[in-house]
Amino acid sequence: MRTLVYARLLTFLMLLTFLSCGKQGTKTVSLDSKSAISYYYAAVAELEEGNFEQALAKLDTAILLKPTVATFHQVKGWVYTQLQRPDSAIVSYERALRYKSHFPEAWLNIGKLYLQVGDYENAAFYLKKATNEFPDSTRIHLLLGEAYYKAGRYLLARDHLRTYSRLASDTIDTYWKWLGFTYYKIHEFREAEKALEKYLTLHPQDPEALKMMGVTKFALEELDQAISYLNKAGKTLTTDPEIYIYRAKYFERYQKHNVALEQLHIGLQNIPNHPELLFEIAVLHYEHNELASARQTLQRLVESYPDFWRAYRYLGLVAESENQLQDAYRYYKLYLDNILEYDKEIVDRVKELQAKLSNQ
Repeated sequence: MRTLVYARLLTFLMLLTFLSCGKQGTKTVSLDSKSAISYYYAAVAELEEGNFEQALAKLDTAILLKPTVATFHQVKGWVYTQLQRPDSAIVSYERALRYKSHFPEAWLNIGKLYLQVGDYENAAFYLKKATNEFPDSTRIHLLLGEAYYKAGRYLLARDHLRTYSRLASDTIDTYWKWLGFTYYKIHEFREAEKALEKYLTLHPQDPEALKMMGVTKFALEELDQAISYLNKAGKTLTTDPEIYIYRAKYFERYQKHNVALEQLHIGLQNIPNHPELLFEIAVLHYEHNELASARQTLQRLVESYPDFWRAYRYLGLVAESENQLQDAYRYYKLYLDNILEYDKEIVDRVKELQAKLSNQ
């Protein structure tokens, strides 16, 4: 109801704007403008009755008659949001912003929608703009924390979550979830553990939080607790590759190589041909000097995912172990030419190979 009252208020303000137009003080309103407002009012009446599709049809007519009125597009975006059609809602809000660049309500709504559809950079962009316009932006800081976390910008996520905590009189449950997730990503594992414990006390069956607690416990070397949390999460997250990867790491730490491989192959059954699972299988084979199996798995990986550059690192290591120096050099170069971080071990190996190959 508050949204509908707001829509009517905006209609009244638009009408005042139209009435103030005209030459030499003559107050005139074009026929199209009058008709557009009439259809807009009709759309609001349909919304009050819960007739969303009929409201959309009338809004479309209003927009056809007067396409530059930002409020028409904004309300259309709101209707699409109620109909669970976020992509269409985003298009409408973007059009509203085309005709009215300073539109804080639209920034906030489109930011939430971008967060919903997984476009986290745009979500953060619009939510950040909205924080400067709303006197009570506490909730927006929490949304920004989530958006920045999901965008991989963990320090910004932490900062906005801290701001939320400082401003909020009583933090809501999801604050602890995103705070724990963020602390894990910036390697503050004890802080992550504390936050996740608070969240899981309230939501003990949240599979994502259970998994994150599992990997946090793993980072803290509390392995038995780690596998317990991972197993609980795995009952729901059957297609999450990290569940199988961390289970494999757990068994590998106890020198149960075959059980570790078995976990990764179970993962492949549930997520066929997943690159991370194939990679971890290849690494395990290489670390146990099972070079033929490692090479076979890596070749399968790069056939399906030729841009999976870490695979070429291990193809080089396998080739060098088999004294295939030309192949090793080629794989190492391909790997180094396509990564951003500095890999000292492989750089040193390339230098050694260059010296060996030049003497042949």
